[in-house]
Amino acid sequence: MKALVVVLLALIINVYGQGGNQKCAQNGEYCLTHNDCCSRSCLSFSYKCVPVPPSASFGSTVIPVSNTFENRFGASGGDGGASLTQKTCALEGEYCLTPNDCCSGSCLSFSYKCVTNNVLKGSSN
Repeated sequence: MKALVVVLLALIINVYGQGGNQKCAQNGEYCLTHNDCCSRSCLSFSYKCVPVPPSASFGSTVIPVSNTFENRFGASGGDGGASLTQKTCALEGEYCLTPNDCCSGSCLSFSYKCVTNNVLKGSSN
């Protein structure tokens, strides 16, 4: 029984011990990501590690962006042109969910369309 425990323990140490000795892939060897390669450069279309050219530089490019926002419509101040694009209510025949969505104050719930008050009055007779 002790021999079995010792063998299992040795096997476990051997299996988990190899995880720390993983090697990186050399140039020309198979890779999926840059981290798989010793050179830290993997060609994704060929799945091979490649050397990094000496002229290559690692880093980031910073491009300054101004935080000023001007009115695209040319007017100064105001609502920024929102009144030019926002409708206050839906016209007859347009989509609605509630009567408040319609200029007429009447929305047919089964068709989700605005109607005039005359249509509703005429259909109730």
